[in-house]
Amino acid sequence: MGILTLFASALLAVAGPAGIAHAEGVTTCTTTSQEQLEVAIGTGTGVRGPKQIPYTCTGGDITNTSIQVGMTASAETVQAGGTFEVTLSIPQLTLKTAVTAATQVQVDGKLTLSTGATVSNPGNKPGGTAQAQSTTVPAAEVKYTVSVAAGTTGKVTVKAGELKLTTGAGGGGTGGENEVWYNCTGVPTGTNNVRLKVTLTMPTNAKTGQESTIGWSATNDVTGYELEAPTTLPTNPKYFAELTLSGGGLTTATAEGNVTVTQGQPITFQAPTTPAKVKPTTAGTVTVKPGSLKIGASSSSPTVNCTLDTTQTNLKSYTFTVTGGSTASNTPVPTKTTTVIVTKTPVGGNGDNNGNGKVNKTPKGGAETGGGGEAGPDGRMFVLTGTALVAAAALGGLVLRRRTARG
Repeated sequence: MGILTLFASALLAVAGPAGIAHAEGVTTCTTTSQEQLEVAIGTGTGVRGPKQIPYTCTGGDITNTSIQVGMTASAETVQAGGTFEVTLSIPQLTLKTAVTAATQVQVDGKLTLSTGATVSNPGNKPGGTAQAQSTTVPAAEVKYTVSVAAGTTGKVTVKAGELKLTTGAGGGGTGGENEVWYNCTGVPTGTNNVRLKVTLTMPTNAKTGQESTIGWSATNDVTGYELEAPTTLPTNPKYFAELTLSGGGLTTATAEGNVTVTQGQPITFQAPTTPAKVKPTTAGTVTVKPGSLKIGASSSSPTVNCTLDTTQTNLKSYTFTVTGGSTASNTPVPTKTTTVIVTKTPVGGNGDNNGNGKVNKTPKGGAETGGGGEAGPDGRMFVLTGTALVAAAALGGLVLRRRTARG
């Protein structure tokens, strides 16, 4: 038991508590404030601010349940057809758990504008960065550009709307939302800039040589930047959402599904009929990012073709880990068998198949076992000679004995 406790303590010291390696979540903040900025068009007096907007926050990895956000306009007046900036001042925030790597908070502030004004750069903006081993996110400012249409008169009013604070956006994570900016062709005029809220879900038990699935879903995110359906779409069109991958021997994966189309309205994406599937070939970390999006009868000849907007600097990446899969094979491995036959010639017997007692080959490194007639006298000759000598000696002994007896 003591060994197990020591091992667990050592593992915790290396890996740290679960969930703090990289914070990941979206904190949503709402306000009921009626405070507003006023920017006069042409001439006049405006209200630049700053205005302090109270927000109530829930969810995500930020502990702050209420915050005050400053809102300021860059000018009191603007010309019709011109632009001005609105700055949101985000206060210092606190994370629920310390991060082991520097983590930047992304800020997505919605603004409610009067007729004739639009935000030209909506979506996430880089906020404060929590340093490694810290829960503190420093205060930061984010800026949105408001464009005023030509011919607009009076004043532009600006009210604060929903505020989203995303931890980990633009870095690695195992899943969650990601606002993706697209440039699209084949769409109605003036709707080529598209903002989609894309959600990816990473596999949790990926292994080499085994198929895993990456979850994909998308919805239109920002008013005025929806993906609208053109009249040229075929009946029952499909979407083809590409993902770009690095690591694990992977490069791309594609999710395929159906879209619901109403002319002049934003396209609705249904759940994939064919999920994005991957089959890693090597172990390690795989990084995943949203890629191109195509809509039409096929991916090779789409009606709508959307590519990533290269000006987006906060596109979020996702990661998952691949471990080694089984490498055992069910194919039998043949066993090589070598048979050696050794023939021993009996002593005094036939040494070859000819019955002549010869040895056809001398064993390597050994003595000859017999030579036959070709090798000269063999052992039988010596045996006969020895027998003759013994017999002669015996005969000689008898003759000497007789002579002694006579004398």
